[in-house]
Amino acid sequence: MDSYPYTPSIQNGESATSKQYDAFISYSRKNEDFAAKLEQALESYRPPKGLEAPQRRLRVFRDKHDFKVGDYHQNLEHSLLASAKLIIICSPEARSSQFVNEEIRQFATLKDSKNIIPILHSGIPNNEAGPEQAERMAFPAALCELMEMPLAANFLKFDDQKGKVNRDPYSDAWYTILAHIYDVSRDEIEQRDRKRRNRSLRMALIGLTGIISVLLVSLVFALISRQQADDARKDAVNQAKEATKQRGIAEGKTREAERERKEAIRQRTNAERQTLIATAQKKKAILAQAAEKRQRKTAEHQTKLALLREQIALVSGLLPTVEAAEGMIRAIALFPASQRVAEVAMAGEAALLNAVQVSQESNLLNGHTRSVDYVAFSPDGRRIVSGSADNTLRLWDADTGNPIGSPLQGHTFKILSFAFSPDGRRIVFGSDDNTLRLWDADTGKAIGSPLQGHTSGVRSVAFSLDGRRIVSGSLDNTLRLWDADTRQPIGSPLQGHTAQVLSVAFSPDGRRIVSGSDDNTLRLWDAATGNPIGAPLQGHTSWVSSVAFSPDGHRIASGSRDNTLRLWGVDPQAWLAIACKRIGRHRMLLEPQAFSSDKEFQRVAAKARQVCAQRQPDSTHASRPGLKSWLAGVRRTITNSLKTVRRP
Repeated sequence: MDSYPYTPSIQNGESATSKQYDAFISYSRKNEDFAAKLEQALESYRPPKGLEAPQRRLRVFRDKHDFKVGDYHQNLEHSLLASAKLIIICSPEARSSQFVNEEIRQFATLKDSKNIIPILHSGIPNNEAGPEQAERMAFPAALCELMEMPLAANFLKFDDQKGKVNRDPYSDAWYTILAHIYDVSRDEIEQRDRKRRNRSLRMALIGLTGIISVLLVSLVFALISRQQADDARKDAVNQAKEATKQRGIAEGKTREAERERKEAIRQRTNAERQTLIATAQKKKAILAQAAEKRQRKTAEHQTKLALLREQIALVSGLLPTVEAAEGMIRAIALFPASQRVAEVAMAGEAALLNAVQVSQESNLLNGHTRSVDYVAFSPDGRRIVSGSADNTLRLWDADTGNPIGSPLQGHTFKILSFAFSPDGRRIVFGSDDNTLRLWDADTGKAIGSPLQGHTSGVRSVAFSLDGRRIVSGSLDNTLRLWDADTRQPIGSPLQGHTAQVLSVAFSPDGRRIVSGSDDNTLRLWDAATGNPIGAPLQGHTSWVSSVAFSPDGHRIASGSRDNTLRLWGVDPQAWLAIACKRIGRHRMLLEPQAFSSDKEFQRVAAKARQVCAQRQPDSTHASRPGLKSWLAGVRRTITNSLKTVRRP
């Protein structure tokens, strides 16, 4: 586009002789409202920075405000000559206006017609009107004389009262007008104007953010001050309440002291009365204690005499055979809490069969849905626990055969091992799901969460004799110690076996652990440190599936897949023979009449002396430390019993 005809006017402001205008608005008086809005919008506009145009507001001529007093035609010519552009507001009213047509023709005479900017305000373009629509044509005849088909900025349907010429939906027309006024492309001025608006918006947001920040800080200070005032008021109220409370407490203490004084007087009176009663009762108690002492001595004599008879009968039935020793080991493993069975096992199989009655009853206990792989009695013999391939355990009443509670569920794979605690109140299970679980044997409820630590199935479990620890053997070749109360692991895994650990047991004193493994060996462990004790015990030719300590903890019995049992630490033949030799020399058997005049007692003692006289062991066996310790214990037991057996 061509540049302004009056460049000095646009760039430098007014000339030395007259005021210059950027645009002259030509319009019909009936379009005056729109013309006023257009003038106001143009005069309020300042071009964005970077646009090659004067950095000032536009100067617009509109006849109502800008004509000077004097001749109209002379003023019009002067104003048109001072204006760079002519803006024509086209409408049917403008088309019929003589003044609009005259202003167009005179501007075209003075300036280039390219500086004319038509705006379509109402009506229709002349080239679109039919014969019957001539009165609706919008373009003045003078404009059509200059432009065959005028291209007008479209402001059709503009609301002259509420509309804004520089806002949607007329922003395209607005920027078309500005582009003609500044002789630049519409895209350039529109893009720069958009950047300016965005920049102004950012600055406004920054300012608003600052204001909000200041307001927030002020609000925070106000809230803090208010809170401090509230706190001070509350403190004052609380102090008043506390003073009232302390006064009430002091009054209460005074009343309590008075009550205590009266109670002390009453108790002193009662104490004097009780002293008199106690003196009388003490005299009666002395007489009763003397009578009770005489009765107790008689009962103790009868009890000790019966115990001595039982011990002599036990000695008289000794059978020094390997089978008897193995029978003892089996009895200890099956009934670790039964001192009676352990003692009878020392007397051989005949005495064991007399002490343990084998029931001939066959009660059918139904409840599991798959094979039952493990069963065991509780230590008190009142309950039975069973483990099945259906991943559950069941508790049974040993007398009635009825199930106790619901099945014990929790393991996700087959149960491989379980054990009762020595007091019979808890059961520990080991499973193929790599965990142990503790259950309450009375309620059938799980105790806490699973004991996790092994990386493979738990093949064997055992409680210590005090019930405070659990040892477990796993298919991951390790043992683990657990605190039975906290269910936490104690120390690191016990490592040493080269294959699966199939059986475990605590020594009676809880200081040692024995384990049997698929590597065909047994190992002893220090229960306190977890360290192995000595080298592996070798002898079996297949895996060791079961292990057990003797009650004194000096011997170990092991069972293996090689179809054998092994005893570790003592020779059974020498043990039984030396027992006969030591016990047979006791004065109880040699001179029974010195201990009791009871005929039955003397008969049993004579028989025991006869049996022991036939057992003459090789004296070389007596040097075994473990055997000598056991015999010394037997001797002490009998000697202590005989010291108090004489009649009082």
